[in-house]
Amino acid sequence: DKHRAAFELAPEYVKPKKEARPETFLERVGELVIGVGTSMRALGALVLETLRQAFNVATRRAKLPAGSVGFAAAAEFGNQYFGLKPDPLSLDGSYFGLHNTVAVGSRSHSGAGFEFSVPVFSTLTATAAGRYDRYEYSGNSAGKFTYALGLEYCHIDSLLLRGSYSTGFRAPDLAYLYAGPSGSSSGGYDYYQCALEGTSAGDCDYDVSFDGRSHGSLDLKNETSKSATWGFVYSPLSNLDFTADYYIINLKNELIYQSSDQILRWEAQCHTGELDASSGLCQAAV
Repeated sequence: DKHRAAFELAPEYVKPKKEARPETFLERVGELVIGVGTSMRALGALVLETLRQAFNVATRRAKLPAGSVGFAAAAEFGNQYFGLKPDPLSLDGSYFGLHNTVAVGSRSHSGAGFEFSVPVFSTLTATAAGRYDRYEYSGNSAGKFTYALGLEYCHIDSLLLRGSYSTGFRAPDLAYLYAGPSGSSSGGYDYYQCALEGTSAGDCDYDVSFDGRSHGSLDLKNETSKSATWGFVYSPLSNLDFTADYYIINLKNELIYQSSDQILRWEAQCHTGELDASSGLCQAAV
């Protein structure tokens, strides 16, 4: 499931020529995205074009001394389905070394967002955007409002300074929510046994075989983020641009697979006291 329930402002780079930027932005404002079924595409296209014209008129009328205010909006609704139905013989161990899984589930999604571009001064443009997304699945729901703020400063035609701050939100993928029990046969090093024998982890060669197990969970938390960026675009020539941006991104509740080797190391560290045996990490690793 690649449909992220996140909104991050990443303004398209517009060549930093002050007299051209307002018109360039207005060419792409007033966009309202409406999801329609196959049988409603013709009607949807007509409604979309009507609303586009209405928004274009509205945004052109909202004028400040430094230029026109830009506005864009989007709304969507849909249903997502995930189905993994493998050969039944791959589920009961009939195939040596192969452990498959079943995963079937669906969820509904709705979202709406907006964006403003305001020419504060002839050299400074501010952008603000917001979006709300909501997911519903198996009696659970996940929703969050995210926003983004940005500034662009262009005092010299060849140099654009820019910065932004935004929040993000992503509901767990369907595969992570609905995946059934799965397994694997693998091997590694028994770091705990090596520790008992006084051998360091780097020199450990005590082989061990094991069966791994994994499954999805409807109790997974939503992934959230906060990010800040700043940088510049320098255009010494009409066909030559140099860009540099610095990013700071803070993620929470990111879902990733852990390697079996790392889990074996954690197990040893929890048993030897290097990690707190009562911690959530040790409770899961031991």
